Amino acid sequence: MAEKLIESQGKSNLLRDSLLQKLQLKSEVKQGTEQLFKANLGRFVDLIGQGISGKKQIWLKDYYSLSGDTVSDRLVEPVGFSRDYENIHAFEVESKRMKVFKIERIGEVVIGTQSWRYESKHELPGQALFGYTGKKKFHVKLKLSKKSLSVDGRGASECPAIYDN
Repeated sequence: MAEKLIESQGKSNLLRDSLLQKLQLKSEVKQGTEQLFKANLGRFVDLIGQGISGKKQIWLKDYYSLSGDTVSDRLVEPVGFSRDYENIHAFEVESKRMKVFKIERIGEVVIGTQSWRYESKHELPGQALFGYTGKKKFHVKLKLSKKSLSVDGRGASECPAIYDN
């Protein structure tokens, strides 16, 4: 936006050209930093994938926990990735529980020497719906207008559950 404003100020002059050059450089640095960050996350995904396929425990070094506002090393048995590869589902050895870890909060991934020891406790969550995952089931009641029923062209006879009380 600032670049367009500066460019709209008429003829070329030293100040204008200097400002445009600095904005371009800043943009290139930002893009380079983002590419390095993404490349590092890609490396983490590769290492975690090796842990999954080799059934090896891995260390998530310097993992930042948002809920506890802490940084710690976590020994986990990686089980799978989320669809978007932003998270891993892993069994945390210390807590003896399945947890979800955000890959962007990992400082480093180190493949351990130990094979999985808790494979019987590995459990991927159920299908995500509205961002929620898990095995617990509960009833959901939707109140829809007649217009919403006609969005995909189906009639009441094809969606009888909508009219159950």
